[in-house]
Amino acid sequence: MTLVHLVLAGVTADERMAAVLVGLADVARECGAQQALTGPNRAPEEFAGDVAQGMAALFASESMLDEYLSHPRHLAFADELGRLGATVTVVDLSA
Repeated sequence: MTLVHLVLAGVTADERMAAVLVGLADVARECGAQQALTGPNRAPEEFAGDVAQGMAALFASESMLDEYLSHPRHLAFADELGRLGATVTVVDLSA
C-alpha cells in the first residue's frame, strides 16, 4: 500500500518554518520515502485556508511511514513546529 504523508503548516510562511519542513523531508527520505517535497502553498487564496506551506512524502509501506513517525529527528522537528507557533494539520492518504 502506498501512503502519502502531508504536513500542512500555517498561518505564516517564514524561513524557520521552511527549514523545519525541509528537515522533515530529509528524515522522510532517510526512512525510505520515494519522494519528499516541500514548498509554499500555491493554491488560490480562497482555497488555501490557513495553510502557508507544507511537506509531502510518498512511502511505499506503512512500516516506512511508522519508522519516519517514530524517528527521533522527526519528533524533534515536530516539537520545533510547535515552538514556532505553527498551526499544523497532518493528513495520511492511502493509495
